[in-house]
Amino acid sequence: MDIPPSRLPDWLPVELLAAVPDTVMAALVSAVVTLGLVSRLPGRHRHQPAAGGSPPIVAGSCDFLIEGETLRPLNDLARQMASGFASRDRTLPELLGQLAADCCRVDAEVEALVRDGISFHRHCTRNDGTAFEVLGRPEGRKLILTIRPASAEARERAGMKAALEQCRHENGFLREALDRAPLLAWTITADNRLVWANTPCRERFALSEDPVSAAHHMDNVLGQVPGSVAPAAPGDGTGRKRVKMAMPETEEPRWFDVSTQTTDAGETLFFALPADEIVAAEASLSRFVETLTETFAHLPIGLAIFDRNRRLGLFNPALADLVKIDPAWLARRPNLRDFLEKLRETRQMPEQKNFIAFRRMLTELEEGARDGTYEENWVLPSGRIFRVTGRPHPQGALAFLFEDISPAIHLERRFRAELELSQATLDSLSEAVAVFDTSGMLVFVNAAFENLWGFDPMEELVGPGIGEVTSHWESRCVPSGIWGDLCAFATAADERTGWSGAVMTLDGRPLRVAVAPLPAGATLVTFREPASPAGPEETDKAAAATRRTAALRPSAMPELAQARSQGL
Repeated sequence: MDIPPSRLPDWLPVELLAAVPDTVMAALVSAVVTLGLVSRLPGRHRHQPAAGGSPPIVAGSCDFLIEGETLRPLNDLARQMASGFASRDRTLPELLGQLAADCCRVDAEVEALVRDGISFHRHCTRNDGTAFEVLGRPEGRKLILTIRPASAEARERAGMKAALEQCRHENGFLREALDRAPLLAWTITADNRLVWANTPCRERFALSEDPVSAAHHMDNVLGQVPGSVAPAAPGDGTGRKRVKMAMPETEEPRWFDVSTQTTDAGETLFFALPADEIVAAEASLSRFVETLTETFAHLPIGLAIFDRNRRLGLFNPALADLVKIDPAWLARRPNLRDFLEKLRETRQMPEQKNFIAFRRMLTELEEGARDGTYEENWVLPSGRIFRVTGRPHPQGALAFLFEDISPAIHLERRFRAELELSQATLDSLSEAVAVFDTSGMLVFVNAAFENLWGFDPMEELVGPGIGEVTSHWESRCVPSGIWGDLCAFATAADERTGWSGAVMTLDGRPLRVAVAPLPAGATLVTFREPASPAGPEETDKAAAATRRTAALRPSAMPELAQARSQGL
């Protein structure tokens, strides 16, 4: 066999070649050439990508013959492509360096072609979207490398491969998302077999990976769910229900909000959200509402709360009793205007002369309640008096309080009439009368007192104390020790006995002072001139009026203070 000298390695002796048979020589040469090609492949000798980027793709098949590291063009299109190489040697590493950017791992497939004769077919895509194919195949002892534009079939196959990779990525992502989701999810077939469950579900119910045993265990643990939560038909939405599931081993049962959805294949998807906190919150809210309801039920003040749409959302039994409206009518949630119209019809609000005045009253009531400033006393035609208070509530709601203050008003009027009667009786006496309470504060004087001492100590809401009054008396009289005794008597806490004494004013008028204890620790002080003693009838009248006044004022103090605090 004639072997070109250029194909032989330099280290092989010529004498040895002459003695070797042709067949052995051919095999030896082929092996040496193959080893040389493999030693020069990119996997063994790394190359840098060519500066020119990817090779230009021509409209046709470009075939190259691989001879070591040299590429020999086999057609005109290949020679046209090779003309764009940076070097004139047209080396295989240079071409592979240009293909590396668009065809990953093509160098490994070329190495397998040269070393083992394994053909390959690689689909590549450029950055601009154009596609081409790289094929390597052995033809006898020759190695052919082909670069050609991608065919429609190849592009379709590449698209399917890319879609498959995308599906695999999405499938992995969805599985990971469901495994990390804070809910339980599982799938059951039409014959109630478990076919899939996410990681939280398997961990919660200790499900095995074996579908048979997992289905059996799921049937024991969650058997009540498919029957209690009706799966929705495809396109009909989802079935929802809150269920209490038994936990494995000794754990307490747990609450879950279970949603179901039936697929087109007849399988049922279950999604269970933990609802223990919601159940506990609802129970706490229910207990709170029950407490409020019980409190409102015993509250003597009528309560009516209207929501932001001005519809009655809450009322208590006292409201129906006060305004004389059927609770069934209130339970229908009338709006604010209808409620006030009902009050007008039942004469449970002040009479209005005309409808315009009534509408104006409604507007003022609603606006005042929204601002938190509405508070009025309604005098009803029946004589009862309601205090109506309007206050804003969260989210635009309004609350109205109806309180029957008729007893307090009547009590004050009675006390006021008795006080006026007692005042008129004492003013008709010639004796000067002063009454001090248990703390020594002046609470009552008559007209004769004002004329005698020349001042009105009751001009202020709170009268002066015993010390201030005795200082005034002492400044208008000759010095005497009676004033100190009077101060000690008025503020003494032990049992007291009445006494009397005489003083002289600075203008020379003698006065007889009488001091007597009154109920509830009060003190009565009277002044009269000895020259004109009072007759028996007048003295009895003064004593009776004084006792009535003294008995009235201490006992009336708490009720009157409460009435005044309510603005009556």
